[in-house]
Amino acid sequence: EPWWSPAALAPLPPIPGWSYGARASASPRELGLRAARYAVSALMLADLGVSPAQASWARAGFGDLVNRCYGVQIDWRARYRTLLERWTKELSPSYWASERAIDVLHRGLWSAEHDGLSAGYADAWLSRFERDRVGAARAFWSELCAGISDAFM
Repeated sequence: EPWWSPAALAPLPPIPGWSYGARASASPRELGLRAARYAVSALMLADLGVSPAQASWARAGFGDLVNRCYGVQIDWRARYRTLLERWTKELSPSYWASERAIDVLHRGLWSAEHDGLSAGYADAWLSRFERDRVGAARAFWSELCAGISDAFM
């Protein structure tokens, strides 16, 4: 279930109907980067009237299609990346200090490791959780946020 994954906890604005909850198959920094890139596409497509069901074909060339239809040359992805960056900064996300969020993160890492999706990175995070749950969650949060910042550079 995509909602029960560390990526679903990424500090990004909610986009109705769209979820950035991919299974944990990357480090937190990479997960943040992927979630932010996905959110840019989701925001752009949702704003242009594309449903999540149509996203697979629309993601690649919908901006070009709109440009051709209206005879304009607009870099839609860059505009929406800027919009999402401003929106994210304005929200000034703060660390999720709930035990439930930490449980979801821990379970997502555990699932990734046991399903063979983590390429070994989850094992190190699980060890950190064994020693200090809150400290590990805060470190994961910091890396996730760094990945999101990387997406906006």
